[in-house]
Amino acid sequence: MVDMTTTASQMLIQGSRAPALSDALQLAVAEFQAVLSEQERHAFGSIKKEKDADSVLTFTATLDSMNRNRKGRSIASRLYRMLQMVQDFTTVVDTFVSSNPDLAALVWGSVKVTILVAINISSFFEALSEFFLGLNDVLPRFSEYHALYPGSTRLQKSLCDLHASIVRCCKHIVEASRRSWPRTFMRGVFQSFEQEFKADKADIQVCSSKVDAEIQLARARADVQDQELQRAEREAASQQRKSLKQFLGRTDARLHEFNTRQIQRSQYHARQRKQIVLDQLSSHDYLTPLKQGRRTRHPGTGDWLAKTPEFTKWMHAHSDRFLWLSGKIGAGKTILATAVIDHLLVRFQKKNIFIAFFFCRFDDQASLSAGTLFRCLLRQMFDVSSLDDDLEETLASIGSLASIGSSAENQSDTIDRCILERAKQFRNVYIVVDGLDECEVSDRRQVIKGLHGLTMSSEHIKVFLAGREMVGEDITKTFYKSSYNYSYISINSTALESDISAYVNSAVSAKFELEELVVRDEALVVEIKEVLSRQADGMFLWVVLQLDELCYQRSDDDIRRALHNLPKGLAEAFARAVNRIIMRRNGKVVQQLLPWLLAARRPLMLDQLEEVAGIVIEQPYTIPERYLNSIDCIASWFENLVQLEEETKSVRFVHSAVRQFFLDTDCAPEHQGFHQSLDDADHYLGEICLTYLNFSDFQTALVKATKPMVEFEPADIAHTVLGPRAKRWKWLMPKPSSHRASQEQSSRNGETADKYLKSLLPTTKARKPMELAHPFLSYAAINWLHHTINFDAKSSITFHLLRDIVASPTRLPKAIRPWEDEGSDYQYDMTGVGSHVLRLRHTALLQAVRESLGSRDKLVIDGETWAVRSDGCMTMRLASC
Repeated sequence: MVDMTTTASQMLIQGSRAPALSDALQLAVAEFQAVLSEQERHAFGSIKKEKDADSVLTFTATLDSMNRNRKGRSIASRLYRMLQMVQDFTTVVDTFVSSNPDLAALVWGSVKVTILVAINISSFFEALSEFFLGLNDVLPRFSEYHALYPGSTRLQKSLCDLHASIVRCCKHIVEASRRSWPRTFMRGVFQSFEQEFKADKADIQVCSSKVDAEIQLARARADVQDQELQRAEREAASQQRKSLKQFLGRTDARLHEFNTRQIQRSQYHARQRKQIVLDQLSSHDYLTPLKQGRRTRHPGTGDWLAKTPEFTKWMHAHSDRFLWLSGKIGAGKTILATAVIDHLLVRFQKKNIFIAFFFCRFDDQASLSAGTLFRCLLRQMFDVSSLDDDLEETLASIGSLASIGSSAENQSDTIDRCILERAKQFRNVYIVVDGLDECEVSDRRQVIKGLHGLTMSSEHIKVFLAGREMVGEDITKTFYKSSYNYSYISINSTALESDISAYVNSAVSAKFELEELVVRDEALVVEIKEVLSRQADGMFLWVVLQLDELCYQRSDDDIRRALHNLPKGLAEAFARAVNRIIMRRNGKVVQQLLPWLLAARRPLMLDQLEEVAGIVIEQPYTIPERYLNSIDCIASWFENLVQLEEETKSVRFVHSAVRQFFLDTDCAPEHQGFHQSLDDADHYLGEICLTYLNFSDFQTALVKATKPMVEFEPADIAHTVLGPRAKRWKWLMPKPSSHRASQEQSSRNGETADKYLKSLLPTTKARKPMELAHPFLSYAAINWLHHTINFDAKSSITFHLLRDIVASPTRLPKAIRPWEDEGSDYQYDMTGVGSHVLRLRHTALLQAVRESLGSRDKLVIDGETWAVRSDGCMTMRLASC
């Protein structure tokens, strides 16, 4: 019989050898160099690995500035995911490999040179960008493997093999680029490209799957190591006065092995712990809005802003630290904000300048919170390698307080201190914030006050704000009696005329070359450009909508008629779009989807909308026949009032003005079914979320999935990940539940909490089987509580389902019941519910609690006695115990 313990130990020792780079990777790089021309080889040899964290952002911004002759939108951001994976690989090799770190840098150089070669052929470059975009879902993420990499030679080899497959693909791309390709991009070009590189794509996918398997194996090995070391430590402790050396049989080799494994375990947990701390501080996706804005921006637009004296002074003068840009709806403020970020990235690359940014988005509720904004800015300034113990503890406290609902205002001093301290590491820190006008007044003022405070405390921190005119009053009040004033730029008509003209020329030419705009008389193209430029009135959004409508016309005569009957503003343009929706018989499907676009707390993905749009309230189980067919036609159904994000496959309105149009209930009678209040849409989403979570066909699966979960205390988690430093954090931890003795807690330290922490680590495959079958589950499980805030027993059809969720602790998993405390006497002590009731003002939840407990008019919640009225208003009165 094989000794499994010995086998596990041997595997661990094998995985602890010094990291090295594989022969396959070295060969791939050598073969890549061999196909380069003399000029390309010279460029390749001169490439040095970028040390700054923004090298991928900077490189993609540089690509756009190099590719200014393109017609149409930016496509360089499609390359971001692939480039970031390669850059992360060079980072981890640079950290852990001393044998040949330059080779990893040359992997980055291979990809970079390949893109620089391809960019000279516009159609080829667009096909390449789409090819790389299609690989996004299979590429591993740095957070999945960085903690495991040093301890697993198999994982190291699989990552090297993956990057070797990418370099081989790059070699093929360079060779193929020397052939004749069409001047403009058409679908046929991409199809030819896909066929040409079919084998390379399959090779990358196979290698990526092997990386995924090795990540799972390395994680399992780490678990084995933990279990063995914990067992050894327990046995050692039981020897009382015997030394560890005696316990190990005075065998120097085994003692060395034991110590080595302890060090590996400590280092692994340290890397893991730091990543958890950073993720808890902020996991907000701040990059996607930048990439979306880049894709929307056309060459030649926004150049005027960088040439203004206000912007130049803001960039360079210490006295000008706060710049505000304002403009009317549809004037392109967000696009200008992305242009500012890219200008800074290109202008200050490799000059010890840090650039942080944040986009407040009308359809992402989390982004409208001041707390989310400041924690995200702080998170951007750190990575795992830059965290020391004291800083780690501080960031962990910020993240912990945020997770229990502490307001940003309560943490502002700590966050400010961290930002200011980190800013000392850079010559200047530039902060760009867009869309502040989308926030509630209180959050908006808190953000302006906080950013003003940062610029007051350091002349090396500079802030750029973009928003509508309404922000101006708050800025003026904040700067009243300030030691310095802010600078202001208004998007004036002259600047807009230039940008609109550049945009129209680029967009119309691109539509014509792609054969989306078809005309017999090419002089009509010139006429279209002239009319759209003249009547735009400074609104890019208006131009986008009219150009899309012109592309629908079937003859030159139809196009000319449309040109002579253009809408006078955005409201009329939106109303005409609704008329076309009705005329083309898409009214029903649009009305099904509208509530989800109006009230969802974040943009939903295509497959989520496909699953949920056809659900009816109180539907008992999944009915696939009700799924929407051809969901990828959603932009066409909405007459291009919505857009599909090509990378995330999420759907959103093209502008906040479209959302406001549909929320305006004062409309033409024939449009009544397309307009609804936000409260009504939100209430409907709550009804559907509760209906969905109570589907009979997957309730059992959900409950079964949670059975392995076991109880643990927060202190156990801290003990596991922090070790001796856990006692420094005890002020963050709630007192243990009274029903658990301290001796029981000690015996469970480590194993239970450790397993739970590992379950929190991101899995290599982002979406698990249950979520693949039911993609809407991830949204409903998290957001149903928010969508049911305005529920009541009289008007909410599914209120009984809310009551069932509260009254039946074993029906649904803890992930869906966030207040659940398994240690409490559920029927009388609703510990945990109170924080949700108070934080969200969730009277419906409190009403459901009361009804589930029968005639009781007093509840013990969070250590306080609550007196609850029995009427529908559920007025809450806090009483002392």
